[in-house]
Amino acid sequence: MDLRPLFRRLSGFSLFGDLKGSRDFKRFAAVHISFLFFTTLSSVFINTFFMKNTGDMRASILFNLFNILTAMVFMNIAAPICSKTSPRTVVILGVIAYNLEYAFVLFMGDASSNYVILVGLLNGLGGVFYWLGYYNLLTDTTKDANRDQALSVFGIVLAVINLVVPMTSGFLISSLPGNVGYFVIFGISFGVSILTMVCTFFVKAPPSRNKSFHYLTAIKLVAREKRLSLPIAVKFCRGLREGIFTYIIPVFLFYMQPSEALVGFSTFLTGVGSVVAFVVIGRFMHPQNRIRLLVLATTIMVGFSVILLLATNLYVVLAYNLINAFLVQFMITPTTSIFIASVEQVPQAYDKRQEIFAIKDIILNGGRAIGILISLMLPVDLTLYAAAVLVMTAAQYGTAFLGHVAVKMLRKPKEETA
Repeated sequence: MDLRPLFRRLSGFSLFGDLKGSRDFKRFAAVHISFLFFTTLSSVFINTFFMKNTGDMRASILFNLFNILTAMVFMNIAAPICSKTSPRTVVILGVIAYNLEYAFVLFMGDASSNYVILVGLLNGLGGVFYWLGYYNLLTDTTKDANRDQALSVFGIVLAVINLVVPMTSGFLISSLPGNVGYFVIFGISFGVSILTMVCTFFVKAPPSRNKSFHYLTAIKLVAREKRLSLPIAVKFCRGLREGIFTYIIPVFLFYMQPSEALVGFSTFLTGVGSVVAFVVIGRFMHPQNRIRLLVLATTIMVGFSVILLLATNLYVVLAYNLINAFLVQFMITPTTSIFIASVEQVPQAYDKRQEIFAIKDIILNGGRAIGILISLMLPVDLTLYAAAVLVMTAAQYGTAFLGHVAVKMLRKPKEETA
């Protein structure tokens, strides 16, 4: 695969050459790529680490549940800090939380499996602070006309990381005795997270608004403006599926055959599917066809979810993982671009974007939490989990419908939507 277009995009020529502050984007992109590396390296295997040590699939589910619940609760703290300081500050705080997570697991060793809720809490803290800063910096350094392409750049980088890192890590973990390989991987993640924190200080921090943070004003604005409430509702529907997919593929595989190498190979397939998806998105997706592509992706995924339900075996799960890796990007990218476009278009929304991003993340994580809770209430049965996957995938027709209505609203002159 020719990666030269990717490097040209990252250097600011083909995609960001005309953007004011493209140097700021490149610095932000460097931080985000480093972040994607260390989180991808550890996130795949933290689930299998807990399953292996406890012998219980629900340990992984609890870790992911408290990860998401923490993000919901602490958004109420992260957003005011971002409002009074800068996106760079909350990114740094998020990376520090990841540092603490890795340090705790390395210090406690195997005993850290007894504290899955605490580890999930630290992971959730890192995620909520980092991603809030990420969305602010993405908004500041891109615009709607090229945001799909900007997201595709990050997506390609993540896919390339998925092609190489997890599979190599999986074979490393499988080849070393006991849990030594896990701690090598967590140690590397810890080192890269420290480097990421240092690099973040070179990202330009916009002047602080130093304003009080009030949800009430933002909630009233969202409730009043359908151009905001609809894209946020889209996020909720998307979150229903994302909740169960935070862990389901590696858990399926490790439950069927306890092999870190197999989980790593599965993530390699994820990278293959994602690389192809983001190349296609970067070339063909634009504001006019986002929803059509989302509907097409949902329809195909529903069909393959039926196959997964009828034939839940190792080979079907691997094939499903590959197909899902390709098609899920056509669900995620449109909803992200539509939401950011709504923040840019609605009067007063841009100045209140920290508050609105906070509301969006709480709603999105609410959908994810519901998805995980549904799977947690089910007996440990792969067929029942496959049925849950089918239901959550079919729910994406709701995502497409709400997204379609939101796009129509955004295309209207503002006096018609007032």
